[in-house]
Amino acid sequence: MTNPLISVIIPVYNVGNYLLKCLDSCFSQTYTNIEVIAVNDGSTDNSGKMLDQYAENELRLKVIHQQNRGVVRARELGIVNSKGEYVCFVDSDDFIEKDMIYSLLRVALGTKADIVSCDFCICDDKTGNKVIKRNYYLGSQKEDILASLLLRYCTWSLWGKLFRRELFDSIKMPYGLRVGEDGLVCFQAYNYSRKVEAVNLPFYNYVQRTSSVTHTKKADLSLDILEFIEQIMSMKDMFHWGAKIDMPMNTFIASQMFVYYVNGGRLKRMIERIGIPFRISQMMSLDLRFIEKVGLLIFLKMNYISGYLRRLYIYATSC
Repeated sequence: MTNPLISVIIPVYNVGNYLLKCLDSCFSQTYTNIEVIAVNDGSTDNSGKMLDQYAENELRLKVIHQQNRGVVRARELGIVNSKGEYVCFVDSDDFIEKDMIYSLLRVALGTKADIVSCDFCICDDKTGNKVIKRNYYLGSQKEDILASLLLRYCTWSLWGKLFRRELFDSIKMPYGLRVGEDGLVCFQAYNYSRKVEAVNLPFYNYVQRTSSVTHTKKADLSLDILEFIEQIMSMKDMFHWGAKIDMPMNTFIASQMFVYYVNGGRLKRMIERIGIPFRISQMMSLDLRFIEKVGLLIFLKMNYISGYLRRLYIYATSC
């Protein structure tokens, strides 16, 4: 196996309690030809100082400090300053197994894949419980891969994957979007890739904590959710995705309609703006009106009523 440089990009924001474990896991890799680019995105805790102290004893760590501009800008800055032939992303409150980079790189080099994903563990920060989740694809053709993303058989997250660096030369970064940033980048990367592979071993550990950016409820997200849906739908036309994508796209739209609705949006406005397939709007309209009367939590417990939307809820809130 050749020995290409791998760039590990870590956006950092107020993760003082988790940062050392994350960094240690990166620098304990069995594959050692790596550079780690940590972008401190205006942290107000001791994260920035911790990075500088760590870099004093680890020459492979490059620390970049910027004012708080969000995770998209932080990752972009990491990519711009990377020198590796391949890049992978690690969130600063997560950690990776010691063989992750070696295993993904071996498959990438052996198959000439542009993207290699792995399975992951969801680690509950409070209980310590772990649940293994798979990343897999319906087939090897591009439309099979994209359908797998739309159906969330493979996560939209950038973490847990090894990307050929040159893919990002063509990717348009989603500035200012608060919902689906990873998804928009991920869909573009998969669209531009020539070959994708999966390693079915849980090398990535996703730490689920109630105070994280993902799990903190944000106000007034409905317009961002509409923007996310519109951008994914526009990709279908722009990149000429075929008919095999239609049903997975409908499932994606239906799930995001639900997310949009829960975050304060209204079905009528969404249908007027985006033009939702009639079948989806008919299936959901009665359920959504019922939610307005009884509340979401009660509705989700009423299995005999909420089967369709309950499945969408699980789909829409998965990693």
